[in-house]
Amino acid sequence: TTAWYHGKIAAKYQKLSVDEVYTQARDFAFKELRDALDQGDNLDQKSFDSLTRQVADFTGLSSDTVSQSGLKIETFSFFTELLKKESQVIGRYDSRFVGDLVSVGYQGYFDPSSTATNYPFTAGFNQYIRVDLGFPLALPYTTLANISWPGGYDDNGRDDNARSALSFALAQNAQFKVFIASGYYDLACPMGTVEYELSQLHGGAKLRARVEQKRFVGGHMMYINQSALSQLKTELSRFITGH
Repeated sequence: TTAWYHGKIAAKYQKLSVDEVYTQARDFAFKELRDALDQGDNLDQKSFDSLTRQVADFTGLSSDTVSQSGLKIETFSFFTELLKKESQVIGRYDSRFVGDLVSVGYQGYFDPSSTATNYPFTAGFNQYIRVDLGFPLALPYTTLANISWPGGYDDNGRDDNARSALSFALAQNAQFKVFIASGYYDLACPMGTVEYELSQLHGGAKLRARVEQKRFVGGHMMYINQSALSQLKTELSRFITGH
């Protein structure tokens, strides 16, 4: 979808809608590509070359870049490679945003979508808390904080991930329902990753039926688009009220 938005996707996909592009790319990734990656070095050269061209067509990257990566594109490589000829990088939270490429690699990367939104959100929140509400907050407001938490497994030795926690919560509470809003241009929490995780829920389709995922034209914060904000409001109201 990012390659489509920036006009880097193969010509045969350019006339499709963003949802059609997403659906075709997802189906390819979930089936042909995933099966090939499972084979590792056992994948024959003809199949590897064919898949390389298909990944390049979808992502807008060169076949050489895809081949050298072994069909596995690193996220920060994609952020800096897609618009490299234009000397630009794309956003992580919202890949429609672009910024100047100052160096190649993770250390030199900055997220132009984060830069563009952090300052107005921080200023707006401080205005609301300190001026509009008159709340005498002595501490500075931190938009994003570096918070450390134990990873891997919890104190009871259980796998500590969102999928397990969500499955357990759904199983415990039969009235519990979940609404997930996903943006087509969100590369921090890609909607395809969310779809895959939901397909792997412990408890299967019975629990999955109480989880709803909706797609929006936007990124991680799709509500910065006025049209997506209206759609999100409508969908949330329907989800909460049940009609």
